[in-house]
Amino acid sequence: MTVLDTLAALARGEMPATGVLHNCRFENLGSETYGIEAIVVRLRPAAFAITPGATIVQTPRHVAVFDGDRAIFADIFDGGIGRLWLLGPGAGNETEAGPETGPEASIAVPFDPDLDQSGGDVFLAAGDHPALAPDAVPRVAALGHAITCAADGLRTRAFVIRAFGTAAGGAALFAVFRLRPDHGDAAGFTLTAAHWAGADAHFIRDAGGEAVLTRRRWTPRIASSDHRP
Repeated sequence: MTVLDTLAALARGEMPATGVLHNCRFENLGSETYGIEAIVVRLRPAAFAITPGATIVQTPRHVAVFDGDRAIFADIFDGGIGRLWLLGPGAGNETEAGPETGPEASIAVPFDPDLDQSGGDVFLAAGDHPALAPDAVPRVAALGHAITCAADGLRTRAFVIRAFGTAAGGAALFAVFRLRPDHGDAAGFTLTAAHWAGADAHFIRDAGGEAVLTRRRWTPRIASSDHRP
């Protein structure tokens, strides 16, 4: 199976024959899942078929698939998928990842990743993305800036976590931190994916993950006796 065959099987919620490393990490709806069996179980409620018209951006170490309102990013190690992200609608399973389903075991604290305001609204370390051509770095930074300008957060910052391609075309995955004004006690990271070709660019926001973030609350509290040393 090719990497794209493996991604297509995973998108359908099926167990691929090969192509996924045992320690593969999958991120979706604000949660992390490890191992192929757990990943397939996680994907089944939001299963979909990748269409022939999907946009695919691929390098030897990375693959990004953009199809309708979904995007898949994968890191490739020795031909196997070692890390995986799925962005898009939650297909009704957002509550599985939400902390509102049970009491928190520790104090939740709002986190501002740019408290000193020294980094601007986009963080991009070009050296962390060897598959991103130097002429594409300004393009990725501009895409991140567009994300923060369009966001509805009180404070928003975009961190480039994957980027590959050239000025002519490529893909990038952003972790976007938001403090939401409509839910003053909700704060956290979601994902946004982008791909560009020439002057055109297309964004996919993680609608399912954003729904989870909207319901999250941080409320400083004294730990219960069960959690005291």
